[in-house]
Amino acid sequence: MQGANIVAYPALMAQAQSTYAAANASASVAYTAKNVAIPDDVAAYLKALLAIANGTDITSTALPAAPADLNGTTTAASTATTTT
Repeated sequence: MQGANIVAYPALMAQAQSTYAAANASASVAYTAKNVAIPDDVAAYLKALLAIANGTDITSTALPAAPADLNGTTTAASTATTTT
């Protein structure tokens, strides 16, 4: 399996690079341009993508799932559920 990952990793890096560029632009418009702090889950997602894109993370075999609040349409607080 390790050999297959070595062959597939450059494709994953390229995918991470383009996904990072789009996600960073979305987060910038949704949060930074409005002078709102980027939520922790969005920041973690961007960091994970960047680590794959720049080759720091060489163990991942897939891109992380995008958080629901990436585009600023929902927030972690508004998606949390409460139990009664």
